[in-house]
Amino acid sequence: MTTDALGERCIADDGLLPDRCRVPVPCPVAYASPVTDLDTLVGEWLNLVDLAEILDIEVGKARGMVRDRQIVGIKRGNPKVFQVPARFVLPDVEGRPGIIPTLRGTVMVLSDAQFTEEEILEWLFTPNDELGERPVDALVNGKRAAVRRVAQTLL
Repeated sequence: MTTDALGERCIADDGLLPDRCRVPVPCPVAYASPVTDLDTLVGEWLNLVDLAEILDIEVGKARGMVRDRQIVGIKRGNPKVFQVPARFVLPDVEGRPGIIPTLRGTVMVLSDAQFTEEEILEWLFTPNDELGERPVDALVNGKRAAVRRVAQTLL
């Protein structure tokens, strides 16, 4: 038996089991490329303690932001620690550091398209021909409608 990128158990087709004994087990691949490719796309990451410090909030509130999908991240590194892209933090949102205000709605649209967290991050940080820039940069530059229009084509 093998595991996929999510750690889900998959039956290896080694030909040792007769067909009547095999139970098909779906093996979703959350992210086709290795996490190192995502590291290259994203660049700088923040753990939740660092995020809370930058935003001047409690770590519990930072966890709540993740739970409420205001921000998205993944477990990465060794040992695996939950981290979010530093690009999601803007230096001045209503007079203090904050998360890109339009990020949550875009994350929700991509979630509706069944994107995993890794796929959401990959989409946000990959240059998009229609937008002429990375979707995350377009959000920072106030192009919410254009980003969501492109994201909705994925539904």
